[in-house]
Amino acid sequence: MTLLTLKLSILKRTCVSTFILLGLSVSLGLFLASPVKAQEYPSRTVKIIVPFAAGGPTDVFARLAAQKLTEQMGQSFIVENRPGATGSIGSAMAATSPADGYTLLLSSTSSYMSPYMQKNPSFNPAKDFTPIINLANLPFYFVTNPKMPANTLMDIIALAKQKPGGLNFGSPGIGSAGHLCVEMFMNETGTKLTHVPYSKGAALAVSALMSGEVDFLCDSLSTSHVHVKAGKLKGLGLTAAKRFPTALDIPTTTEAGLPNFELTIWFALFGPVGMPPAVTQKLNAELNKIMQTPELKDRVLNIGGEFSPNTPEQFSDFIKRDMPKWVNTISRMGLKTD
Repeated sequence: MTLLTLKLSILKRTCVSTFILLGLSVSLGLFLASPVKAQEYPSRTVKIIVPFAAGGPTDVFARLAAQKLTEQMGQSFIVENRPGATGSIGSAMAATSPADGYTLLLSSTSSYMSPYMQKNPSFNPAKDFTPIINLANLPFYFVTNPKMPANTLMDIIALAKQKPGGLNFGSPGIGSAGHLCVEMFMNETGTKLTHVPYSKGAALAVSALMSGEVDFLCDSLSTSHVHVKAGKLKGLGLTAAKRFPTALDIPTTTEAGLPNFELTIWFALFGPVGMPPAVTQKLNAELNKIMQTPELKDRVLNIGGEFSPNTPEQFSDFIKRDMPKWVNTISRMGLKTD
């Protein structure tokens, strides 16, 4: 072997060793970087988009979460309201944000299912979001005007069958959860009621029910039960598996004669698809702790909801089970908006 050949051979082995060491260093650096990044999260302000106007239940849950996360995690969590198109505008903004955990979405059943009613949806909720945690489930509340000759859910069904289309019902708007709830009710009971939408919100629909402008409503405890206790409305049934702690005198739909009609509206935190799993798990763990404090339990209960501890995986499975009933109703109605 010549001296030149020997030098080239040594140089080749040295280069190979250097590249191997360099590769190991890079791999080790990447391996260590992810946990460090998760440990340091959040290192700056986190924005929670609410796809509805301020003051509604989605906004309330977002502000509760933001306040407590700020206290627990040492960085500001702020709420940004981006209302419009039944939650689609704000949801689309969140879906196209960087998947780094610094832009989150507080969504509800209504905003999550809104793309299924659109001819040209701008996002796909099943593919464009990372489920983080379900913060609360609220049962629906069937209520009627005190002047109506109906004291039970079975009475309403009987009246509706006597006069198909003769009774009307209010809702917070076409395609809202309250609208689809009554559509499911009609499908289940073989009845026909006339829809009167109040697109400015549930409060207006409740006022219309109290005045006798409409006959029936699928609402929430937080909006209607105060009027039931005041004698201005009659509570007929809750779409829950068991009686609710703050309304023990109101029967479940099963007790009221409509078995297996259990339906809830949920409020939950999401991130864009592709969020670092460690960040998702960290947010989930913090919020599970926060939501189980006596203060938050009482506040959620007063809103008319309940929280059950859940992991991102459990929440994802829940969505897969829950959404078909809504999507099937939308499909059966042929409901499509521009």
